[in-house]
Amino acid sequence: MRFSLIAAPLELGCGTAGCAMGGAALVSGENGLLSFLSHNGIAAAADSAFVPLTVRREEEPSPHYLAEVLSACAATRDAVSTAQSAGAFPVTLGGDHALGLGTVAGTAQHYSPEELSLIWVDAHTDINTEETSASGNIHGMPVAALLGLCGPQLSAVCGGVPALRPENVHIIFARDIDPAEEEILAAQGVNLYPMREIREKGLSAVLRRLLERVSTPYCHVSWDVDSLDAAYIPATGLPIPDGPTPRQVTEVLTALAATGKAVALDCVEYNPARDPDGSCCRTVLDILKPVLLALAAAQ
Repeated sequence: MRFSLIAAPLELGCGTAGCAMGGAALVSGENGLLSFLSHNGIAAAADSAFVPLTVRREEEPSPHYLAEVLSACAATRDAVSTAQSAGAFPVTLGGDHALGLGTVAGTAQHYSPEELSLIWVDAHTDINTEETSASGNIHGMPVAALLGLCGPQLSAVCGGVPALRPENVHIIFARDIDPAEEEILAAQGVNLYPMREIREKGLSAVLRRLLERVSTPYCHVSWDVDSLDAAYIPATGLPIPDGPTPRQVTEVLTALAATGKAVALDCVEYNPARDPDGSCCRTVLDILKPVLLALAAAQ
């Protein structure tokens, strides 16, 4: 297997500064992903999908930084699609989760909505639209846009048609869901595996149900580090309590990797500016490394 490590330095989709440099921090250095893969005899190349997009404006209309986010998502879409066309496995490292619109749109250029599932590993469901979003931040809208629920500008990243079928969308570890999102989730029939269910039934039972429900031959896995309990990941824009441990997140991601269905992986919302001692970077890397080994073994 050959990995394409795609840094996507966007932070204008969220309300805080700093996560644009998350990808570079995870890839580079003695303990970074590029060195790790090389030491394990796994081919990998690293590049950036676009120049960093970080400059903010006062009194920005909603949805915020639409032109910049659209540009970043289009560039990321093309980078992911190009990697897959070349036979490489794309690992996109953000940056904020607005990038999920671009990464999944790139994968969807190779697989139909009937063939492709999305596994959204996140404390949030990110299924607001431009009309329902209270914040105006586009990182809360990518799942809605991928389902064709947003306006024509966001939908254009997917070619103006839905990239996914709602029954093939699976969201796990969610626990901070807006009331409007609850209504959209119910209306669309998206598969939700919230933290309250995991606490009640145990992760093993919920994970088994998720894996049984992924009926498509391919899946795109999009991991937001804020899925972790806030105690483990203060270095993110929206740390949310009452979440899983690093071991539990690793269990889910490696189980998905071991199915052999995964064709792309995202890791987003790690913020080095909030990680002065590098401990959160180590936490994220400790999760990603066994996942990449599991992906390599499953191919």
